[in-house]
Amino acid sequence: MVKWRSLAAGAVVSGVCLWLLIRSIDVTRVAEAISQADGRWLLLAVGLIALSIALRCWRWQLLFLPADHVSFYGAFGSTMIGYMLNTVLPGRVGELARAALISQTEHVGTARALGTILVEKILDVLVLLLLLGALTAFLPLPAEVSAAGVTAAVLFGIVAVVFFALTQVRGSVVRWVERYLDDVPALRRIRPSVLADLVLSSADSLRRPRLLVLHIVLAPLMWAIAFLTVGATLRAFGIDVPWTAPALVLAMTNLGMTVPSAPGYVGVYHYIATLALGLFAVDRDVAAAFAVTLHAISFGLFLITGALILLSDLARQRYSVSDVWRWQTPRAPQAPA
Repeated sequence: MVKWRSLAAGAVVSGVCLWLLIRSIDVTRVAEAISQADGRWLLLAVGLIALSIALRCWRWQLLFLPADHVSFYGAFGSTMIGYMLNTVLPGRVGELARAALISQTEHVGTARALGTILVEKILDVLVLLLLLGALTAFLPLPAEVSAAGVTAAVLFGIVAVVFFALTQVRGSVVRWVERYLDDVPALRRIRPSVLADLVLSSADSLRRPRLLVLHIVLAPLMWAIAFLTVGATLRAFGIDVPWTAPALVLAMTNLGMTVPSAPGYVGVYHYIATLALGLFAVDRDVAAAFAVTLHAISFGLFLITGALILLSDLARQRYSVSDVWRWQTPRAPQAPA
């Protein structure tokens, strides 16, 4: 029941956003603006998105170290299939599929894979919140944007602090879970202490100086590339705005992705991007054309690449369709370092 309520809420939110957007634009003018966009800048945007994806997959590789070594193709294939499923299915189930797939192809625990994805999200959100905080020093933000930023900062800040604090006392946490939860009949089958060990060990790469430096560099670098992607797409439509505009579009659309919506953030992404550009007096029809185009090339790339990789892997019998959702049984925990 809760799942269906969540799906319904997402559909309603996306529907309302689409309705608010469509009633305020001229669809014909939006189509004309798209047809007149400079393809050279759009091609650059596609290249930047591809580069960003490659860096994200490399960072995911690094998060498995030092305990596990996964191949770049394993990380890339699982990531793109996960992104594809997030584009067409609700509830961000692609993240679960991503963890399940890399556990099948690279023989790592699914719980550990999910842990690395959690660390990845924490790093991304922390940089995004820093970006949003920096923007407040350069331009007045709408009350709802500031409120969303504060709420997200508090929630993700708590998650980050608690998670990284637990990683520092991993051994004690694992022993506590083993003592009090492993023998609970309803939990015995999933071995909670093993899961806790694998998830908390997902931040081990951040405790290695060389790997930590790479993570510190990669997180802002990927956001910088995303910023350039937005900027290139704005140039394709001849939108001349200060640097704070693409930064605000980036911050607002990514924060908007945290609210329930239809698959692929349809409606929510377009409305928020158009709203953000409206703060810089950009024509609403041109802003909507920008939003439709950037969303299409981003999620279209996810959809096409993920589908091709999935079909190729199935054809080579690397795994079956059912394996996309199959969790690997956790391995016995190692003694915490």
